Amino acid sequence: MMRNSCRIYCRGAIKKGDEKMSGISYFPYLRGRQSELLALRDLMVVGKLSPHVIPIIEPVKDTSTIRSVLAEFQRSDHAVIIVLNPEHGEFVTDHYAGRVQESLCLRELSQVIPMVLMNSQIRDVLNFTKRRQWQTNPLNLATIVPQDYELDSRGFILGLNELSPELVFYTDIEAREDAIISLENVNSDKVHFAQIIDRFNRRERNVDYAEKPDEAFSRDYRKCELRGDGGFSDYSIVGNHFSEGGFAPYAVAIHIVYFNENQSMLRIKHYVSDTNVDYRDVPNKFSEAVNKLVPDVKSGVIEETEGIRHLMQQAHDGTFPGLATVKRWSIMHHLELMGRYLDNK
Repeated sequence: MMRNSCRIYCRGAIKKGDEKMSGISYFPYLRGRQSELLALRDLMVVGKLSPHVIPIIEPVKDTSTIRSVLAEFQRSDHAVIIVLNPEHGEFVTDHYAGRVQESLCLRELSQVIPMVLMNSQIRDVLNFTKRRQWQTNPLNLATIVPQDYELDSRGFILGLNELSPELVFYTDIEAREDAIISLENVNSDKVHFAQIIDRFNRRERNVDYAEKPDEAFSRDYRKCELRGDGGFSDYSIVGNHFSEGGFAPYAVAIHIVYFNENQSMLRIKHYVSDTNVDYRDVPNKFSEAVNKLVPDVKSGVIEETEGIRHLMQQAHDGTFPGLATVKRWSIMHHLELMGRYLDNK
């Protein structure tokens, strides 16, 4: 049997040493592009990545940056989940679970938890992990089931029982129920659940964000508590869409999340430039967009974070850091904001 709607499951480590981390955890799914990686590094360096924020990184390039970022997680004693068999980028080759481990020097990093995507390479990766070739964290193995997961004759999700996860990511209640059935005889008392869903309402063109500059983003951080889940996951302000490269935009859009007054909803504002008739003068477009952010920060609508502080400095100085850096600071803001909320809980 085949399920045709989107399904994603993950088994992640929410342990540190032998003690289970308390409270709700946020698992932002980020692909290992430069802006995402540097956002994580910068937050850790200044001590503003909450222990309740455990990133999932799907490596897409073999760079010194990703190795240095993973080393920073190790130095900071902070858990991070790494996909052994990514579905995008230059690691996508035959038998690449071993390549990811060797290229990223994962044997030396006890804070790294391996994740397995249940794609065409699942059998190879399972054999890799079962042969004890995974040399870092021995406690947990993270798992993602493909979007169209299959059910066997018993109604079990194929492979999920064999993997025996402790944390299952789902995209809707039916998927959660299928996972419960599949795992009812496998350490069922240790299984935790979390939803993963793309909450970023992506538009084809940056200028289109001006049509709805303020919109709802997520209430997952509240819903997970009501369901008794251990956490929640999304793709931050980047979204699940993957593109190898960028291009010169006609408009600059800065995406900033914020809580409403009683923190019952996370919303997102899109600050869009005005002179959007062609792709020339991107620095001026950035200036137009970032100066729309300034009054919201000064009024307290947007909380000041490390990422916001950098954006405000650019607005004050009239300088342009590059679009990749703007994205990096926007991601930093989202992760720090969610970390503050969870720390207070």
